[in-house]
Amino acid sequence: MAEEEPQLVLSPEGDVELRRAGAAWVGDGPGGRATGDLRTVLVHCAADTVEPGWIDAVLAAIAEEHAQAQRRLNLVVERGSGWRYHATPSANRASIAEHGLDWRRMTRPGIASSPVAEWSGIFLGVDREAVSLFVDILACVPTDVWRVRVDGLWLEGDPGSSGGADTYWAIARQPIPASDLVLVERDVMPQPREGT
Repeated sequence: MAEEEPQLVLSPEGDVELRRAGAAWVGDGPGGRATGDLRTVLVHCAADTVEPGWIDAVLAAIAEEHAQAQRRLNLVVERGSGWRYHATPSANRASIAEHGLDWRRMTRPGIASSPVAEWSGIFLGVDREAVSLFVDILACVPTDVWRVRVDGLWLEGDPGSSGGADTYWAIARQPIPASDLVLVERDVMPQPREGT
Protein backbone atom coordinates (compact mmCIF):
# COMPACT_ATOMS: atom_id res chain seq x y z
CA MET A 1 0.00 0.00 0.00
CA ALA A 2 1.38 3.41 -1.00
CA GLU A 3 1.96 5.88 1.78
CA GLU A 4 -0.34 8.89 1.50
CA GLU A 5 0.98 12.43 1.49
CA PRO A 6 0.92 14.21 4.84
CA GLN A 7 -1.93 16.59 5.53
CA LEU A 8 -1.01 19.98 6.90
CA VAL A 9 -3.51 21.44 9.38
CA LEU A 10 -2.90 25.18 9.26
CA SER A 11 -3.23 27.20 12.44
CA PRO A 12 -2.07 30.69 13.46
CA GLU A 13 -0.50 29.02 16.52
CA GLY A 14 1.58 26.69 14.35
CA ASP A 15 0.83 24.04 11.75
CA VAL A 16 0.41 20.36 12.51
CA GLU A 17 1.51 17.78 9.94
CA LEU A 18 -0.57 14.58 10.02
CA ARG A 19 -0.22 11.27 8.25
CA ARG A 20 -1.62 7.78 8.61
CA ALA A 21 0.63 4.92 9.70
CA GLY A 22 -1.58 1.87 9.34
CA ALA A 23 -4.44 2.28 11.80
CA ALA A 24 -2.62 4.98 13.78
CA TRP A 25 -1.96 8.63 13.10
CA VAL A 26 1.44 10.29 13.32
CA GLY A 27 1.75 14.01 13.88
CA ASP A 28 4.38 16.69 14.21
CA GLY A 29 3.67 20.24 15.31
CA PRO A 30 4.61 23.05 17.68
CA GLY A 31 3.69 20.89 20.69
CA GLY A 32 5.92 18.01 19.60
CA ARG A 33 5.51 14.62 17.92
CA ALA A 34 2.97 11.92 18.69
CA THR A 35 1.51 8.65 17.43
CA GLY A 36 -1.92 7.23 18.23
CA ASP A 37 -5.57 8.03 17.58
CA LEU A 38 -6.24 11.34 15.85
CA ARG A 39 -7.48 13.22 18.94
CA THR A 40 -4.44 12.18 20.97
CA VAL A 41 -2.08 13.22 18.18
CA LEU A 42 -3.75 16.63 17.79
CA VAL A 43 -3.72 17.26 21.54
CA HIS A 44 0.00 16.47 21.78
CA CYS A 45 1.11 18.16 18.55
CA ALA A 46 -0.92 21.38 18.57
CA ALA A 47 0.35 24.48 20.31
CA ASP A 48 -0.80 24.92 23.90
CA THR A 49 -2.43 28.17 22.81
CA VAL A 50 -4.99 26.76 20.33
CA GLU A 51 -8.52 27.94 21.03
CA PRO A 52 -10.83 25.63 22.94
CA GLY A 53 -12.92 23.75 20.42
CA TRP A 54 -10.28 23.84 17.67
CA ILE A 55 -9.36 20.17 18.03
CA ASP A 56 -13.03 19.13 17.87
CA ALA A 57 -13.52 21.29 14.76
CA VAL A 58 -10.48 19.70 13.09
CA LEU A 59 -11.74 16.21 13.98
CA ALA A 60 -15.15 17.03 12.44
CA ALA A 61 -13.50 18.36 9.27
CA ILE A 62 -11.36 15.24 8.85
CA ALA A 63 -14.36 12.97 9.58
CA GLU A 64 -16.28 14.75 6.80
CA GLU A 65 -13.37 14.24 4.42
CA HIS A 66 -13.46 10.53 5.23
CA ALA A 67 -17.25 10.41 4.67
CA GLN A 68 -16.82 12.17 1.30
CA ALA A 69 -13.84 9.99 0.33
CA GLN A 70 -11.91 13.22 -0.31
CA ARG A 71 -8.87 14.64 1.37
CA ARG A 72 -7.40 18.12 1.52
CA LEU A 73 -3.62 18.29 1.59
CA ASN A 74 -4.03 21.54 3.52
CA LEU A 75 -6.76 22.12 6.04
CA VAL A 76 -7.54 25.50 7.58
CA VAL A 77 -9.85 25.51 10.59
CA GLU A 78 -10.33 28.93 12.16
CA ARG A 79 -12.81 30.88 14.24
CA GLY A 80 -14.94 33.17 12.08
CA SER A 81 -15.49 36.85 12.67
CA GLY A 82 -17.50 39.49 10.87
CA TRP A 83 -19.60 38.75 7.81
CA ARG A 84 -19.52 36.31 4.91
CA TYR A 85 -21.87 35.84 1.95
CA HIS A 86 -24.05 32.98 0.72
CA ALA A 87 -25.98 32.67 -2.56
CA THR A 88 -28.99 30.41 -2.99
CA PRO A 89 -31.99 30.14 -5.32
CA SER A 90 -34.66 32.68 -4.36
CA ALA A 91 -37.12 29.80 -4.00
CA ASN A 92 -35.36 29.02 -0.68
CA ARG A 93 -36.02 32.49 0.79
CA ALA A 94 -39.03 31.63 2.97
CA SER A 95 -37.37 28.53 4.43
CA ILE A 96 -34.15 30.44 5.17
CA ALA A 97 -36.06 33.32 6.76
CA GLU A 98 -37.78 30.81 9.05
CA HIS A 99 -35.06 28.22 9.72
CA GLY A 100 -31.79 29.91 8.80
CA LEU A 101 -29.12 28.13 6.75
CA ASP A 102 -29.06 24.40 7.42
CA TRP A 103 -27.81 21.92 4.83
CA ARG A 104 -29.84 19.16 6.54
CA ARG A 105 -33.07 20.86 5.41
CA MET A 106 -32.07 20.83 1.73
CA THR A 107 -34.99 19.72 -0.46
CA ARG A 108 -34.13 21.34 -3.81
CA PRO A 109 -30.97 21.17 -5.90
CA GLY A 110 -28.31 23.49 -4.52
CA ILE A 111 -26.49 26.32 -6.18
CA ALA A 112 -24.10 23.88 -7.88
CA SER A 113 -27.15 21.85 -9.09
CA SER A 114 -26.47 18.95 -6.74
CA PRO A 115 -29.63 17.32 -5.33
CA VAL A 116 -27.92 16.87 -1.94
CA ALA A 117 -25.43 18.95 0.00
CA GLU A 118 -21.91 18.48 -1.40
CA TRP A 119 -20.48 18.73 2.14
CA SER A 120 -22.14 18.79 5.54
CA GLY A 121 -22.04 22.52 5.90
CA ILE A 122 -22.83 25.96 4.52
CA PHE A 123 -20.56 27.38 1.81
CA LEU A 124 -19.66 31.00 2.48
CA GLY A 125 -17.74 33.45 0.32
CA VAL A 126 -15.43 36.04 1.82
CA ASP A 127 -17.27 38.88 0.04
CA ARG A 128 -20.13 39.62 -2.37
CA GLU A 129 -17.84 39.16 -5.36
CA ALA A 130 -17.08 35.58 -4.30
CA VAL A 131 -20.72 34.54 -4.61
CA SER A 132 -21.07 36.10 -8.10
CA LEU A 133 -19.80 32.82 -9.53
CA PHE A 134 -22.83 31.00 -8.16
CA VAL A 135 -25.24 33.64 -9.43
CA ASP A 136 -23.75 33.00 -12.88
CA ILE A 137 -23.93 29.20 -12.48
CA LEU A 138 -27.68 29.37 -11.87
CA ALA A 139 -28.07 31.32 -15.13
CA CYS A 140 -31.86 31.70 -15.45
CA VAL A 141 -32.79 31.03 -11.83
CA PRO A 142 -33.46 34.05 -9.62
CA THR A 143 -30.88 34.03 -6.81
CA ASP A 144 -30.79 35.64 -3.38
CA VAL A 145 -27.59 36.82 -1.74
CA TRP A 146 -27.43 36.68 2.06
CA ARG A 147 -24.94 38.35 4.36
CA VAL A 148 -24.07 35.92 7.16
CA ARG A 149 -22.67 36.80 10.59
CA VAL A 150 -19.93 34.25 11.37
CA ASP A 151 -18.68 35.55 14.71
CA GLY A 152 -17.59 32.55 16.78
CA LEU A 153 -18.38 29.91 14.14
CA TRP A 154 -15.69 27.41 13.20
CA LEU A 155 -14.90 27.76 9.50
CA GLU A 156 -12.86 25.34 7.44
CA GLY A 157 -11.25 25.84 4.06
CA ASP A 158 -13.28 24.63 1.10
CA PRO A 159 -11.48 21.72 -0.61
CA GLY A 160 -12.03 23.41 -3.98
CA SER A 161 -10.47 26.72 -2.90
CA SER A 162 -6.66 26.47 -3.03
CA GLY A 163 -6.88 22.82 -2.00
CA GLY A 164 -8.24 23.85 1.39
CA ALA A 165 -5.29 26.14 2.16
CA ASP A 166 -7.33 29.31 2.57
CA THR A 167 -10.80 30.45 3.53
CA TYR A 168 -11.72 32.64 0.53
CA TRP A 169 -14.47 30.04 0.35
CA ALA A 170 -15.21 28.48 3.71
CA ILE A 171 -17.55 25.85 5.08
CA ALA A 172 -19.48 26.45 8.31
CA ARG A 173 -20.45 23.04 9.60
CA GLN A 174 -22.93 24.45 12.13
CA PRO A 175 -26.42 25.51 11.00
CA ILE A 176 -26.72 29.31 11.06
CA PRO A 177 -29.86 30.82 12.61
CA ALA A 178 -32.03 33.30 10.70
CA SER A 179 -31.13 35.95 13.30
CA ASP A 180 -27.56 35.94 11.91
CA LEU A 181 -28.66 36.52 8.30
CA VAL A 182 -29.46 39.63 6.28
CA LEU A 183 -30.99 39.35 2.80
CA VAL A 184 -28.94 41.87 0.80
CA GLU A 185 -30.04 41.09 -2.77
CA ARG A 186 -33.25 39.50 -4.04
CA ASP A 187 -33.95 37.73 -7.32
CA VAL A 188 -30.55 38.49 -8.83
CA MET A 189 -30.06 37.38 -12.41
CA PRO A 190 -26.62 37.12 -14.01
CA GLN A 191 -25.55 40.17 -15.97
CA PRO A 192 -24.94 39.67 -19.70
CA ARG A 193 -21.26 39.45 -20.47
CA GLU A 194 -19.67 41.80 -22.93
CA GLY A 195 -19.87 40.45 -26.46
CA THR A 196 -22.84 38.12 -25.79
